Amino acid sequence: MSSAATETYAGRRSRRSPLLVRKAAVLGAGAMGSGIAAHLANAGIPSLLLDMVPAEITEDERKKGLDLSHPLVRNRLALKGIESARKGRLPGFAHESRVDLVTPGNLEDDLAALAEVDWVVEAVVERLDVKTTLLREVARHLSSRAVLSTNTSGLSVNAMAAALPESVRPRFFGTHFFNPPRYMRLLELVPAAQTAEEPLAAFHEFAEHRLGKGVVRAKDTPNFVANRIGVFATVYAMWAMETHGLTVEGVDAVTGKALGRAPTATFGTADLAGLDILANAVRTHSEGAPDDEQHDLVCLPAWVASMAERGLVGNKSGGGFYTERRQKVIDPQTLEYRPRRDPAYPSLAEAAQAREAGERVARLIQAGDAAGRFAWDVTAATLLYAAHRVPEIAEDIADIDRAMRWGYAWELGPFELWDALGLPATLRRMADEGRQVPMWVRVLAGSNAPSFYLRERGVVRAYDHPARGYRPPPPRPRQIVLSDFRRAGRTLLESKDAALVDLGDGVACLEFRTKMNVVSEGVLTFVRQVLERGGTGYQALVIGNQGPLFLSGRGPDGHVFPCCRP
Repeated sequence: MSSAATETYAGRRSRRSPLLVRKAAVLGAGAMGSGIAAHLANAGIPSLLLDMVPAEITEDERKKGLDLSHPLVRNRLALKGIESARKGRLPGFAHESRVDLVTPGNLEDDLAALAEVDWVVEAVVERLDVKTTLLREVARHLSSRAVLSTNTSGLSVNAMAAALPESVRPRFFGTHFFNPPRYMRLLELVPAAQTAEEPLAAFHEFAEHRLGKGVVRAKDTPNFVANRIGVFATVYAMWAMETHGLTVEGVDAVTGKALGRAPTATFGTADLAGLDILANAVRTHSEGAPDDEQHDLVCLPAWVASMAERGLVGNKSGGGFYTERRQKVIDPQTLEYRPRRDPAYPSLAEAAQAREAGERVARLIQAGDAAGRFAWDVTAATLLYAAHRVPEIAEDIADIDRAMRWGYAWELGPFELWDALGLPATLRRMADEGRQVPMWVRVLAGSNAPSFYLRERGVVRAYDHPARGYRPPPPRPRQIVLSDFRRAGRTLLESKDAALVDLGDGVACLEFRTKMNVVSEGVLTFVRQVLERGGTGYQALVIGNQGPLFLSGRGPDGHVFPCCRP
């Protein structure tokens, strides 16, 4: 079944019999498992949170007169996970009242309770042997209606499915939540060979509309979609740093907003996720993708591997590439920390003048200084790597773009960025440098429509590589993309600070356009104009935007209120 047909089928089936998750179970109470349980609670879904039984009691437990048989001891890891989700720097629970929806337990006493749940998600340590052993045991306790999934960032879902009984395999698949689950939009849905379409499509619907996730269908390949490209981009930047003579903070100055990527950039993101997590992803790639054309390059530079061996794995260890609130940065030569020195490249200042990501990157990669040369090298390598992964990791280039935007906070996915830079021109530059360009991209560049996306009458169609043609994205009836309405000429009124967009059916959207969406005097003036038109040009009004921030404002004393994220 084609992906377009699958989407149509999914929408049709979900309207008849959507997946009903009245209760769930999460196995593993680490950061990811407790985060998933908390996010389920945010959606009003009660869950069991189970983890291992501790082998020893703590000194605090001994003082309280507890022993290894006491529930507080046996459920200690789950209780600790719940507490971490409550009080972490980014709390997993949206409100304290949701905490009671998570019931702590353990993997010895409470497996029988799995017969009462509709979805079981395994989220234990990222080791295939540990996961398969647990999943095999869990399968004995599942009800016939329950779906089972593994939360893995890149291990083989088919290898885990092979350990399950035949009766369970049709309702088993991968669910790769991005961390932290409450805040990260991306959920990669990874079917195994024997996964049935019906439960997969039903779960897709449930995840989008009950959990609020952006779902991308991924193939069962190492590191799936977002991490496959994201890990390559990270490691390539680490290697290119020395080639172009940049420092750690110089790399991050280029590979953050200047390149249309997350503000944490390359090394900051590695610190946030954990260098140990990056090392595991690199190992998964090395072992699982021997035919990758960049296989030999996807490995950690010696100095980065030495950091991991020393336990300098990032924020959770107190120090990684940065320490002391990013005031100090590691020196790759000595592995000692030195004061951070922000670079002053002219190209970065020039790029910062552009508001749109495509124009920003275009200015940067044309620059002749070290930052510009490095930016082009990293950009070209990443665009080509993404192109080589089609259709290996996903059939749809739009899914790859969505995965990078939702999972890595890139402003544009690789194919969206390539269109913004111009496919023919960039391809000539790549060819002049002897870079390996996939044949399908060369054919597209020489066609009458040398673009990965076509926009006609407000409809965006993505290039379908296997079919060698363009097709519209699958229908998403509950999602509105304001930029599509603007391109279709549906703007009713606009100023430099705000716009009024016709959404149809008598509904209009008031969209702020100031920096950080600050409520300026211009916005207030525009709001008054909008209200005067109410009841004539439209019958209902919504306020919203699809930028990284929803709203900011200043008080009478000039103080800037914290921004609210959508």
